[in-house]
Amino acid sequence: MSTSKEKRICPVVSREISSAECGESRHSLYACPEECPFNPYSADNYDRLLDLTDKVDALQSKWLCTQTEEHQRTREEVQRLGPDATREEIGMIVFDTLHFRRDSEGLTMIQRWEKQGFPGLKNDQRFFVKARASIRLGFLEVHQVIDDREVIAVDLLEPGSPEVRVVDRALASRGVRFGTWLTWTYDMPHFRRTHGVTCQVDSIRELSPLEVLEITLSHLGCPPGEPERTRWMAKRYLDVLESLSAIGKVRQLDAIIGRPGMAGHRPLSPVDPKLEALVAPRLREDPIRLEVQTQRRELAVEDGSDVDLAVRMSLVRSWLNESIPALGGKTPREAARDPELRPMLVHLVKDQVRSFDEANLRAGTTGDMNWALRDLSLDELIFPAPPWREAPDRR
Repeated sequence: MSTSKEKRICPVVSREISSAECGESRHSLYACPEECPFNPYSADNYDRLLDLTDKVDALQSKWLCTQTEEHQRTREEVQRLGPDATREEIGMIVFDTLHFRRDSEGLTMIQRWEKQGFPGLKNDQRFFVKARASIRLGFLEVHQVIDDREVIAVDLLEPGSPEVRVVDRALASRGVRFGTWLTWTYDMPHFRRTHGVTCQVDSIRELSPLEVLEITLSHLGCPPGEPERTRWMAKRYLDVLESLSAIGKVRQLDAIIGRPGMAGHRPLSPVDPKLEALVAPRLREDPIRLEVQTQRRELAVEDGSDVDLAVRMSLVRSWLNESIPALGGKTPREAARDPELRPMLVHLVKDQVRSFDEANLRAGTTGDMNWALRDLSLDELIFPAPPWREAPDRR
């Protein structure tokens, strides 16, 4: 590989090309491999891609200011938010204006910009704008955390779709197996990216994360069909995140202390009506029960092992043999042999793995429970455990 700043060997055309030809041809004319060090869309050039993103965002804002009518409408919407408007609220108005609001010709602002030829933009910037124009809502279920910037996931809003690489440092720092994240996504040449604020959505007892999301959207009045659904989400996305975030708070306040018929059986705390209105009634059913644990467990703690990890391993072993109401009173081991119970078992095991990985992340441990999945013959759920990462609240 030539070290000259003016000339470089291009693996696509198998000859030496100038830096200018490289800059004006990559991905628009040449299908650049990710391994090329001059490829701004490779995972190894992640920081360079972030810089490109910031530059494109600034150019978009500058161009929007030249579109008098739309700029004025956007300013008025921002002003209606009031002086306490957050950066996220302002950003979502601009996001909706650029990507989803259409003019009399049926064009979005980005499409109108492209029709004008993206004046003043370089090739990398033009390619990025066009790639991000395909942005859509995603609900990513993480299968594997590769490193500090990359995960492998499936989009639950695209049933039957294959796994995708997602390169996003924030997601990789918090991702765990079977954690599910609501976000906006778009495809780059070699992987998928996320945009804006993300929100983790957990299961609630027998309800999967996707069911929790759908119940929440219905509660908030989201249209069921496209394209109305996507446009509604572009306008109400932050309301959806607020509602999803409120679920855990409301369920904690709804928590029941003790068992029915016992002294002290009562809700933990009253719920604020404003907070209560955010959560669908169905998601408040079967409140959490806080009980004093009196049963002693014998732990097999090996020399030098982490006590917290040993406790969690012991709980997993016990869970495999516990009678589970959601499994018709059968144990996970018994349910593994019953085809009718297998879907619910998969749901419950995913929740167990997610919780186990989250505890690892908080505690700074790297234990794995794939042995339990093998024991249940759930090989399709076996993915490598996440690498060690510093807990988010310690960074």
